[in-house]
Amino acid sequence: MGRRGWAWYLQRPPRGPSLGLLSDLEKSPMDIALNEFNSLLDAAVAESSVPAQSPRPPRRRRPSAPDLEVRIRQAVSAFHQGDYLRCMASLRHIEGEAPGDGRVEAFLAASRAFALGEMREAVKTCVGAVKRGTHVADVCCALGAVLLKAGDRSKAVAVFRKGLADDPLHPYLRARLRELGLRRPPVFCSLPRSHVLNRVFGILRARLTAS
Repeated sequence: MGRRGWAWYLQRPPRGPSLGLLSDLEKSPMDIALNEFNSLLDAAVAESSVPAQSPRPPRRRRPSAPDLEVRIRQAVSAFHQGDYLRCMASLRHIEGEAPGDGRVEAFLAASRAFALGEMREAVKTCVGAVKRGTHVADVCCALGAVLLKAGDRSKAVAVFRKGLADDPLHPYLRARLRELGLRRPPVFCSLPRSHVLNRVFGILRARLTAS
Protein backbone atom coordinates (compact mmCIF):
# COMPACT_ATOMS: atom_id res chain seq x y z
CA MET A 1 0.00 0.00 0.00
CA GLY A 2 1.47 3.35 -1.02
CA ARG A 3 1.92 6.44 1.10
CA ARG A 4 -1.39 7.94 -0.07
CA GLY A 5 -3.14 4.62 0.60
CA TRP A 6 -1.87 4.46 4.19
CA ALA A 7 -2.93 8.08 4.77
CA TRP A 8 -6.45 7.24 3.62
CA TYR A 9 -6.51 4.10 5.79
CA LEU A 10 -5.49 5.93 8.94
CA GLN A 11 -7.96 8.75 8.36
CA ARG A 12 -10.96 6.56 7.49
CA PRO A 13 -14.02 6.72 9.79
CA PRO A 14 -14.39 3.83 12.24
CA ARG A 15 -16.56 0.89 11.20
CA GLY A 16 -19.63 -0.37 13.01
CA PRO A 17 -22.60 1.31 14.65
CA SER A 18 -21.02 2.55 17.86
CA LEU A 19 -20.19 6.10 16.77
CA GLY A 20 -22.46 7.09 13.91
CA LEU A 21 -25.65 5.32 14.97
CA LEU A 22 -25.25 6.06 18.65
CA SER A 23 -24.85 9.73 17.82
CA ASP A 24 -28.16 9.41 15.91
CA LEU A 25 -29.72 7.97 19.07
CA GLU A 26 -28.53 10.99 21.05
CA LYS A 27 -29.69 13.48 18.42
CA SER A 28 -33.17 12.15 17.62
CA PRO A 29 -34.13 9.17 19.81
CA MET A 30 -37.81 10.05 19.65
CA ASP A 31 -37.88 10.07 15.83
CA ILE A 32 -36.49 6.63 14.98
CA ALA A 33 -38.31 3.32 14.63
CA LEU A 34 -38.69 1.05 17.66
CA ASN A 35 -36.56 -1.82 16.29
CA GLU A 36 -33.73 0.57 15.45
CA PHE A 37 -34.12 2.23 18.85
CA ASN A 38 -33.74 -1.15 20.56
CA SER A 39 -30.60 -1.95 18.55
CA LEU A 40 -29.04 1.40 19.38
CA LEU A 41 -29.97 1.05 23.04
CA ASP A 42 -28.27 -2.36 23.10
CA ALA A 43 -25.18 -0.79 21.54
CA ALA A 44 -25.22 2.02 24.11
CA VAL A 45 -25.36 -0.46 27.00
CA ALA A 46 -22.59 -2.53 25.39
CA GLU A 47 -20.47 0.57 24.97
CA SER A 48 -20.96 1.37 28.64
CA SER A 49 -18.92 -1.72 29.56
CA VAL A 50 -15.81 -0.17 27.95
CA PRO A 51 -14.14 2.22 30.42
CA ALA A 52 -13.83 5.68 28.94
CA GLN A 53 -10.72 7.80 29.34
CA SER A 54 -11.67 11.11 30.91
CA PRO A 55 -9.59 13.91 32.38
CA ARG A 56 -9.13 13.69 36.13
CA PRO A 57 -11.32 16.29 37.85
CA PRO A 58 -9.63 18.80 40.14
CA ARG A 59 -9.26 17.62 43.70
CA ARG A 60 -11.73 19.15 46.07
CA ARG A 61 -13.11 18.48 49.47
CA ARG A 62 -16.08 16.18 49.08
CA PRO A 63 -18.68 14.86 51.51
CA SER A 64 -18.41 11.29 52.71
CA ALA A 65 -19.64 8.66 50.26
CA PRO A 66 -22.51 7.42 52.49
CA ASP A 67 -23.83 10.96 52.98
CA LEU A 68 -23.70 11.70 49.24
CA GLU A 69 -25.40 8.40 48.41
CA VAL A 70 -28.23 9.17 50.83
CA ARG A 71 -28.79 12.58 49.26
CA ILE A 72 -28.84 11.12 45.74
CA ARG A 73 -31.35 8.46 46.77
CA GLN A 74 -33.56 11.04 48.44
CA ALA A 75 -33.56 13.11 45.25
CA VAL A 76 -34.40 10.06 43.13
CA SER A 77 -37.19 9.17 45.56
CA ALA A 78 -38.59 12.70 45.22
CA PHE A 79 -38.69 12.23 41.44
CA HIS A 80 -40.65 9.00 41.73
CA GLN A 81 -43.06 10.69 44.15
CA GLY A 82 -43.72 13.37 41.54
CA ASP A 83 -41.88 16.16 43.36
CA TYR A 84 -39.81 17.19 40.35
CA LEU A 85 -38.89 20.65 41.63
CA ARG A 86 -37.45 19.23 44.87
CA CYS A 87 -35.55 16.59 42.91
CA MET A 88 -34.19 19.24 40.58
CA ALA A 89 -33.12 21.53 43.41
CA SER A 90 -31.43 18.69 45.31
CA LEU A 91 -29.51 17.37 42.32
CA ARG A 92 -28.32 20.82 41.28
CA HIS A 93 -26.58 21.07 44.66
CA ILE A 94 -25.14 17.57 44.31
CA GLU A 95 -24.09 17.91 40.66
CA GLY A 96 -20.62 19.23 41.35
CA GLU A 97 -19.99 16.72 44.14
CA ALA A 98 -20.70 13.57 42.12
CA PRO A 99 -18.97 13.84 38.73
CA GLY A 100 -19.64 10.84 36.55
CA ASP A 101 -22.66 9.58 38.51
CA GLY A 102 -25.24 8.80 35.85
CA ARG A 103 -28.16 9.09 38.26
CA VAL A 104 -27.46 12.75 38.98
CA GLU A 105 -27.41 13.93 35.38
CA ALA A 106 -30.21 11.58 34.26
CA PHE A 107 -32.72 12.46 36.99
CA LEU A 108 -31.81 16.14 36.86
CA ALA A 109 -32.59 16.12 33.13
CA ALA A 110 -35.73 14.03 33.67
CA SER A 111 -36.96 16.47 36.34
CA ARG A 112 -36.48 19.34 33.92
CA ALA A 113 -38.43 17.38 31.32
CA PHE A 114 -41.40 16.91 33.65
CA ALA A 115 -41.28 20.40 35.16
CA LEU A 116 -40.24 22.45 32.13
CA GLY A 117 -41.08 20.26 29.16
CA GLU A 118 -37.49 19.76 27.98
CA MET A 119 -38.15 16.26 26.62
CA ARG A 120 -35.59 15.93 23.85
CA GLU A 121 -32.77 17.38 25.94
CA ALA A 122 -33.62 14.93 28.74
CA VAL A 123 -33.61 11.89 26.44
CA LYS A 124 -30.27 12.92 24.97
CA THR A 125 -28.75 13.37 28.44
CA CYS A 126 -30.09 10.03 29.68
CA VAL A 127 -28.74 8.16 26.65
CA GLY A 128 -25.34 9.71 27.30
CA ALA A 129 -25.55 8.55 30.92
CA VAL A 130 -26.38 5.00 29.78
CA LYS A 131 -23.28 5.00 27.58
CA ARG A 132 -21.11 6.03 30.53
CA GLY A 133 -22.23 2.87 32.29
CA THR A 134 -22.88 4.02 35.86
CA HIS A 135 -26.13 2.89 37.52
CA VAL A 136 -27.61 1.70 34.21
CA ALA A 137 -30.87 0.44 35.76
CA ASP A 138 -31.54 3.78 37.50
CA VAL A 139 -30.71 5.74 34.36
CA CYS A 140 -33.02 3.50 32.31
CA CYS A 141 -35.76 4.26 34.82
CA ALA A 142 -35.31 7.99 34.24
CA LEU A 143 -35.08 7.61 30.46
CA GLY A 144 -38.17 5.39 30.30
CA ALA A 145 -40.16 7.83 32.42
CA VAL A 146 -39.34 10.68 30.04
CA LEU A 147 -40.24 8.61 26.97
CA LEU A 148 -43.51 7.62 28.62
CA LYS A 149 -44.25 11.28 29.41
CA ALA A 150 -43.56 12.11 25.77
CA GLY A 151 -46.17 9.54 24.73
CA ASP A 152 -43.79 6.88 23.38
CA ARG A 153 -44.97 3.87 25.38
CA SER A 154 -43.27 1.20 23.25
CA LYS A 155 -39.81 2.74 23.61
CA ALA A 156 -40.39 3.39 27.31
CA VAL A 157 -41.23 -0.29 27.86
CA ALA A 158 -38.12 -1.33 25.93
CA VAL A 159 -35.97 0.90 28.16
CA PHE A 160 -37.59 -0.35 31.37
CA ARG A 161 -36.92 -3.94 30.33
CA LYS A 162 -33.34 -3.10 29.42
CA GLY A 163 -32.89 -1.70 32.92
CA LEU A 164 -34.36 -4.85 34.46
CA ALA A 165 -31.84 -6.90 32.51
CA ASP A 166 -29.16 -5.00 34.43
CA ASP A 167 -30.97 -5.23 37.80
CA PRO A 168 -33.89 -7.73 37.81
CA LEU A 169 -35.04 -6.67 41.29
CA HIS A 170 -35.04 -2.89 40.69
CA PRO A 171 -38.18 -1.76 42.57
CA TYR A 172 -38.99 1.33 40.52
CA LEU A 173 -38.57 -0.43 37.16
CA ARG A 174 -40.82 -3.27 38.28
CA ALA A 175 -43.37 -0.78 39.58
CA ARG A 176 -43.37 1.11 36.27
CA LEU A 177 -44.10 -2.05 34.31
CA ARG A 178 -46.86 -3.03 36.74
CA GLU A 179 -48.43 0.40 36.30
CA LEU A 180 -48.45 -0.18 32.55
CA GLY A 181 -50.28 -3.46 33.06
CA LEU A 182 -47.38 -5.56 31.80
CA ARG A 183 -46.78 -8.97 33.32
CA ARG A 184 -43.65 -11.05 33.47
CA PRO A 185 -43.45 -13.91 30.96
CA PRO A 186 -44.63 -17.30 32.27
CA VAL A 187 -42.02 -19.57 33.84
CA PHE A 188 -42.65 -22.21 31.17
CA CYS A 189 -43.22 -20.33 27.93
CA SER A 190 -44.23 -23.49 26.08
CA LEU A 191 -47.25 -23.89 28.36
CA PRO A 192 -50.31 -21.61 28.68
CA ARG A 193 -50.12 -19.00 31.41
CA SER A 194 -53.11 -20.65 33.10
CA HIS A 195 -51.39 -24.05 33.28
CA VAL A 196 -50.99 -25.36 36.82
CA LEU A 197 -47.18 -25.49 36.52
CA ASN A 198 -46.97 -21.84 35.48
CA ARG A 199 -49.35 -20.85 38.26
CA VAL A 200 -47.47 -22.74 40.98
CA PHE A 201 -43.98 -21.81 39.87
CA GLY A 202 -45.09 -18.23 39.14
CA ILE A 203 -46.19 -17.85 42.77
CA LEU A 204 -42.92 -19.38 43.94
CA ARG A 205 -40.91 -17.04 41.72
CA ALA A 206 -42.80 -14.01 43.00
CA ARG A 207 -42.17 -15.01 46.61
CA LEU A 208 -38.48 -15.61 45.99
CA THR A 209 -37.93 -12.30 44.21
CA ALA A 210 -39.90 -10.39 46.84
CA SER A 211 -37.88 -11.79 49.75
